[in-house]
Amino acid sequence: MALLRAMIQRVIVDLKRAVDAREHADRIIEAAHALVEDLHKSRASLEVTLEFLQRVAETGGLSRAELLDFYRAEPARERLAAVAREMAEAEAA
Repeated sequence: MALLRAMIQRVIVDLKRAVDAREHADRIIEAAHALVEDLHKSRASLEVTLEFLQRVAETGGLSRAELLDFYRAEPARERLAAVAREMAEAEAA
């Protein structure tokens, strides 16, 4: 009887470890998705900032409309929306 009890306890420990490992993996996956989303946001913002800076370097300035677009980050939001659609389509596939 003691042997059976020891074996059952060992199986219980292994099952708990497997359940815990799965939960841990799920948290890592969620964190990775959040990281990828943050990287996309940063990339979109940096690409737009680069374009505006190149425009300033080439022309010596920005029009009021361009400055407002830069301030509102509208081009970055548009790119981010496109990336979000692409990611959603990739996950659905």
